[in-house]
Amino acid sequence: MFVVVRSLDDPSLGSAVRYRITVSPAIIGSADGCDVRVSDPHVAPQHVRVVFDAERIVIDPIGGPTWLEDEQLRVPTEILDGVDIQIGHTLLRFRRPDAEEWDDEPTPVHRTRWPAATGVPPARRERRDIITDDAVEQALLATLREKPSDPESRMVYRDWLYDHGDQVRAAFVRAGVYGDRQRDQLLRETEDDWRAITSCAPIEGCWLPHCPGRWNELMASDDDFMRRCGTCRRSVYYCTRPNTIRDAIASGALAVADISLDRREVEQALRGGR
Repeated sequence: MFVVVRSLDDPSLGSAVRYRITVSPAIIGSADGCDVRVSDPHVAPQHVRVVFDAERIVIDPIGGPTWLEDEQLRVPTEILDGVDIQIGHTLLRFRRPDAEEWDDEPTPVHRTRWPAATGVPPARRERRDIITDDAVEQALLATLREKPSDPESRMVYRDWLYDHGDQVRAAFVRAGVYGDRQRDQLLRETEDDWRAITSCAPIEGCWLPHCPGRWNELMASDDDFMRRCGTCRRSVYYCTRPNTIRDAIASGALAVADISLDRREVEQALRGGR
């Protein structure tokens, strides 16, 4: 079995590096002892286990987020020869020695100006399962947390807030709308993990014409402060501190700024991360 490794942080996607895997199962990750070692700060020390024989290739995500197209793999999954798996900012393509076509050209991606990663991503934040004492509101938040781009889930939660007289939070959930007084009230009455679930804030620093544009249009992960872009496959971090923005940009990811941050802080952090 061969695995073709490509870096997404290379603006041209560069030349593929091909490794031969002679043992099954094989471990792919960033640690020295892995069967295939990937130099990518976004890849876990032992990221995936690959089990293969003459007929099957199975990917087992054992250490970090692993993606097949727009689907995050959470259990051992059989894949076809020649498809791309993404771990961190790296694409893996598994090929058998007798494959009729060896395609070393990168998977087409619309990018030309992304700088290479120069740092590590922001630290993972532990998910707080209970956001509110109200059982109904907690259930509505749980649905929105898992389906941030679903307009119906957002509308149902917004209407529930309106019905309970919470106009400010309802306007924020509906479209991220707030004025100076509403901002102060939101900061007094909400915590950053609630805002990370409900925010519609814009994505900072992306130039792609088909970018989803906003935090609520991204794909959820098991970290409320990190989502995935279905267009460019990059990680996007919800940032509550300037240094988190700098870490996100320096690691090759994108950022969304919490309302607690002053705009001048955001702009300075974005410049510092480039």
